[in-house]
Amino acid sequence: MDDCLTPIMADPTKFHYMELIPPTNKNRRPRRKCRLCYRNKRRRETAYICAACPDKPSLCVRNCFRLYHEEIFRKGGFLRHSKNKSQKYG
Repeated sequence: MDDCLTPIMADPTKFHYMELIPPTNKNRRPRRKCRLCYRNKRRRETAYICAACPDKPSLCVRNCFRLYHEEIFRKGGFLRHSKNKSQKYG
């Protein structure tokens, strides 16, 4: 395996963390659709994103955060770490 590729470990949430969606001029407490709930045809909004993922998915705190990262791990997802930004790779 290439040294610059880091697999998501057995605990997929180890290096990933939740962060509040930053406020904007128009919205002090922004919310977005939870990516996992939306995929499962449920309407649920959240104020949190995974700050470590390259695409910064909005995810529910309760179960979706853990399930989303376990799904990436099962699919063999990797994160490519660079000086500028992280990219999903694989």
